[in-house]
Parts: sequence; C-alpha cells; structure tokens
Amino acid sequence: MPFLNEAEPRVVVIVEPLCGQEKCRTRVRQDTVRMMSGPRGPDGRPQYTDPLVVETVMSCKVCAKAEGVKKCGRCRAVAYCGREHQKQDWPIHKPGCIPWAE
Repeated sequence: MPFLNEAEPRVVVIVEPLCGQEKCRTRVRQDTVRMMSGPRGPDGRPQYTDPLVVETVMSCKVCAKAEGVKKCGRCRAVAYCGREHQKQDWPIHKPGCIPWAE
C-alpha cells in the first residue's frame, strides 16, 4: 500500500499465509480489517499508532463496487453492495463466515 504523499514515502506490503480453506481466508481478512482500522484525528485522517495501520476500503465481494457497501454482520470480513449479491455469494461465504472476535 503506497504512502507516496507522506514526508517519507514508503510502500507497505502485507503477506499472510493461507491454508486454502474459506475459514482461514476469513480469519486473514478479519485480521487485515482490524489492523487497517484505527483511530482518526480531528482532520479525519487516520492516526497511525503502528506503521502497519492503514485505512481500508472494502468493496463488494461479487462485483467490486466500493460505494455504499455493507460488511457481513457476522464476520465483518467481506462486504456487499446489496442483498442480492450477499445472497448470491452466501453458499461460497457461509463455510468460512466465522464470528468477528473482539
């Protein structure tokens, strides 16, 4: 992820091992979302408490639309642009949809 507009430009690359099972992919997505979310300052910009904390933009798992998407209420690791795409993807997503661990 590029931070080329910063005083000291850098690129952050996150590498996560995957076992190939849907539950494993969901856990990695959950960890990534958690890591990429952080507190914001008065100007609305993320306050980086850790060099790996960056802002995330989620898109619909089916069509990749980014505007107006809502996260899965159970795992919060995937997002959908609407109920139709959520229903369409449910047979694929269901086996790996594990509850979000706080």
